[in-house]
Formats: sequence, structure tokens, C-alpha cells
Amino acid sequence: MKVTSPIYYKIAEDILDLIGRDNFSVGSRLPSERELAEKFGVSRTCIREAKIVLEVQGRLKVKACSGAYVYTKNKIEADNLSNLKYFELIEAHGLFEAEVAALAAPLIADEIIEKLEWLAPIIVGKVKTEMAPDEAVTRFFNLIARATNNRAIIFMIESMWDMKPNDNQAPRIHQRIYNQLSSCLEDKYQAIINALKKRDPELARKAVQEQFTYIMEGVLKASEFDAYQEMERKMSETRSRFLLSSQLG
Repeated sequence: MKVTSPIYYKIAEDILDLIGRDNFSVGSRLPSERELAEKFGVSRTCIREAKIVLEVQGRLKVKACSGAYVYTKNKIEADNLSNLKYFELIEAHGLFEAEVAALAAPLIADEIIEKLEWLAPIIVGKVKTEMAPDEAVTRFFNLIARATNNRAIIFMIESMWDMKPNDNQAPRIHQRIYNQLSSCLEDKYQAIINALKKRDPELARKAVQEQFTYIMEGVLKASEFDAYQEMERKMSETRSRFLLSSQLG
């Protein structure tokens, strides 16, 4: 099963390429929806969806009865976003994903729930496929976001999963957590699915909160273990240098 991004995401990138290639300055008005639709060979609805994506990104400013204007030629990024830590991302996901699950619960289709049930055992390593567990996690929560039918929410959640922590040890910590906690994590993911099956917003919110809290506790324990190992390593290096200096003396 392959979950692909909607076509309007690609058209949004094409519009950005057009802005750069034709050197549109900030404040310039883009061609009309009809002209863009003809240029890219898609419907005007698709162009409209792409413009919404770019407006959410802060790249365009859409004015009623006027058109779309270039708002900035650079992606809007928070200060030090490139230095995100693994714990920061997990904490942010826990906050946002819980509310998205609550919103999705009354709306989610049986088809999406079936896909979530298919992904859960892949996430915890119970079923081996060509899909990596990390990719399965991303698809799991992106599917829940898509169940809201809210394009801004979908974009926000998918963008968060595209963010990568700057910690050098993040991949190792992540793998260790999923290896050590896989049996309990299976229960956590099943609790999310069960809450969505019941179409219960509060239960869905709580299930996602508990899942990410469990992950955060694992991250903290792993970080403490790594810090202890690093201290031991430095003490060992200092001891070796001291012994070497004593022998030379």
C-alpha cells in the first residue's frame, strides 16, 4: 500500500519554481488561476488548493477579488529551527497529534482505520515489510490528520514529520526506544485505533497523549543513560592520560 501526496503539493512546488524562474519580485501578482491551470495542465480547483498550501507556508498572500501575490521568496522558519532536538519534536508531536486525533475521531472513515491497523504492527516490528518502522509511524499520523479534511492541519502535521532533529545521537536513541518498548508500544497504538473506532474524541486525545508521553519518558531515560556513558568515557580518558603522565615522569 502506497500513500501518496495530493497532486496540489506538486503544483505548489511548480508554482514556486515559476516564481524563481521568471524572477517574480515580492508583491508581484501571479498569473490568474485559469492561466496557471492551462500552464500546468490541471484544474483550477487544483491551482486553488496549491495556492492555499503556499499561503499557509507564508509564500503567497491571496486577496479576495484580486489574486495571489508573492509574499516572500524564502520559507518562513522559526529561529534556530535547524537546531531542533529529538525531545523537542516528540513533545511538539504529542501536543498537536492529540488534538488532531480528537478532531479526526468523529470524521474518520473505516478505510483509514483499516490502514492504521495495517501500519501498527509494522511500527513495532511485529511485521516485516519493505516499509521501515519510521516511515510507518509517519504514515500512521499523517492518515489521522487527513481524516480531519482540513488542509491546513494536514499540511502542518506532514511538515512536522518532515522535520529532522539535529541531535547526532537521535537515530540511535530512537531505535533503542522502539526496540526496548515495542511490546508496550503495540498496546499504545492499538489504544489509539480503538478510540478512533469508537469515534470518541476525548478517548482519542488521551490515547495519543499517553503514547507520546511514553515515548518521551523513554527518550529521557535513554538520554540519561547516554550522559552517564559519556561521563564514564571522559573519566576513563582522564585516567589513561594521568597514568601515562605518571609513567613518563
